[in-house]
Amino acid sequence: MTAAAREFLESLFRTAVAAAHPASCLRPHLPPPPASGRLILLAAGKAGASMAQVAESYFLEERQLPGNRISGIAVTRRGYACPTRCVRVVEAGHPVPDAAGLAGTAETLALADSAAAHDLVLVLISGGASANWIAPAPGVSLEDKQSVTRALLACGAAIAEINTVRKHLSRIKGGWLARRAHPAQVVTVGISDVPGDDPAVIGSGPTVPDPTTLAQARDRHPASPGIACGGDPGITGARQRDAKAWGSGLCPRFFFAGRPSGGCLPRGRGRGPSRGV
Repeated sequence: MTAAAREFLESLFRTAVAAAHPASCLRPHLPPPPASGRLILLAAGKAGASMAQVAESYFLEERQLPGNRISGIAVTRRGYACPTRCVRVVEAGHPVPDAAGLAGTAETLALADSAAAHDLVLVLISGGASANWIAPAPGVSLEDKQSVTRALLACGAAIAEINTVRKHLSRIKGGWLARRAHPAQVVTVGISDVPGDDPAVIGSGPTVPDPTTLAQARDRHPASPGIACGGDPGITGARQRDAKAWGSGLCPRFFFAGRPSGGCLPRGRGRGPSRGV
């Protein structure tokens, strides 16, 4: 490859990265601040901290939202932290989850649990969120999740297959975060790194209905001693009940940053009810 060709290709890469950077694409897709309640920012992924930084600046400076009405946490890959004022940033493992991610996710879920009907929960998702947000289902340990992740990566599974298994071993993925934040309004803005841009795959879909089945997760689960995918009947039954309950008040919105249309999901996609409004 000639030096000129290499420079041209690198310039294309730099242009694409700049176009997808939160500083370039996030602001137009941010919702209005809540009229009276809190703004709770929950971010995850390799762009999680930078997305939180941009969103925080937008609400504080452009929308003049008082800082005492903003709280949140961003869990991002180690080395990807950004300075923030109201949102705490946690650096965690990627692609294999670690204890820092476990603690950061527990704090994320606690903030979601605290949300009230007049609050706005703004979820900022980017590539890497599946590893950064780690909340094992009952009967599953962090070590189990680490083992399964390593096995899936080693066997060459596609990201949709990996995230199918992840969702059925989690208390945050596959729509569980949205359920924890109910009855607050939930808006998700995502920067996609997955083929097809399926919101149920990006970050393992923490705020959208899970269209996958337990049978699919078991089919994709690699041989791994000491863990059976979806083996806890409580979490499996709850997930099945949740899939049927999405029509009763749970209607989070999902937008893609960087899309001219705003990327709002059409009504009626997936097995659950509407994933967009």
